[in-house]
Amino acid sequence: MGVFEGWLTGKGFDAEMRKLALLEVIEIFDHSLAIKIGVHFFLWGGAILFFGTKRHHDKWLKASEDYHIKGCFAMTELGHGSNVRGIETITAYDSKTEEFVINTPCESAQKFDNVRIPRENLLNSVADVSADGKYLSANKGPRPEVWGIHGSFGIWACHHCTQWQFTQQRLVLAIAIRYSLTRRAFSITPNGDEVLLLDYYPSHQRRLLPLLAKTYAMTFSGNYLKLLYVKRTPQLIKTLHVVSSALKATLTWHNMRTLQECREACGGQGLKTENRIGQLKGEFDVQSTFEGDNNVLMQQVSKAMLAEYVAAKRRNKPFKDLGLEHMNKSCPVIPSHLTNSTLRSAQFQVNIE
Repeated sequence: MGVFEGWLTGKGFDAEMRKLALLEVIEIFDHSLAIKIGVHFFLWGGAILFFGTKRHHDKWLKASEDYHIKGCFAMTELGHGSNVRGIETITAYDSKTEEFVINTPCESAQKFDNVRIPRENLLNSVADVSADGKYLSANKGPRPEVWGIHGSFGIWACHHCTQWQFTQQRLVLAIAIRYSLTRRAFSITPNGDEVLLLDYYPSHQRRLLPLLAKTYAMTFSGNYLKLLYVKRTPQLIKTLHVVSSALKATLTWHNMRTLQECREACGGQGLKTENRIGQLKGEFDVQSTFEGDNNVLMQQVSKAMLAEYVAAKRRNKPFKDLGLEHMNKSCPVIPSHLTNSTLRSAQFQVNIE
């Protein structure tokens, strides 16, 4: 029992949304703690949930949920990153003991040293190894309960990285804007009262308010992604991967710019530990390379969208998924006459983003 009850064993829309909401609140409090919780529940726990079978679920899911077991994630090596096929870690199977022997024989791969793992621990929803060491593939087409690498790792990592960006953008913008509504500088008349930064200085307005507006727009996109993730189906794997990758890159770039502008907009106060902006800048710089370089992510997104565009045109069929649906309509995304109702529309905000 406790705050994390149902995070791995719970099912349904409400359970998923409650989990995401709590993780977002934790992120406001402590970025480092949110990362640890994310790795434990979504990388470690997600791997068991999506790649494991009943024996793994029975053994580890509830124990992980109650923190009797603490999980971690160790895929990349010093010399190799996303190119998993190129890693230098060696795995040998010992049929006498029915164990996998994992070893990293060189400095560029260093982690384990002939670590022995029982054969039963292999997460075998997609493939397995028999007691005598034969490889057994279970790949007979897509299965609803198996998401593959994008489902458990890539999509989750990109999705939750985007959620963390929203949290920090809102936090630092709130700090900087509140500061601009209390900090006074000079007066308009010789003997008049000093004016507030945000009330009088256009340069201050232009540096903060567009960032606030863009954060609002991106929040709509993030909520759209959150619903895609919670209502996921095997058919949405590609869409989720493309949308989450694109948002992750654009959000982390926007987040670092927002952190820097808000830091400068608070002057010397922006470096004080109690205002958190300097600390957050240091913590969030790594987000730009989480899940890989942003430029590579955007190349993947561009390639997928161009391929979808070409395929749809060749088949003479409407665009479907990947965020291209608005191109099926003759009207532009931004109409010639903008109304309040249009500007306040969540769909309009998603489309312009």
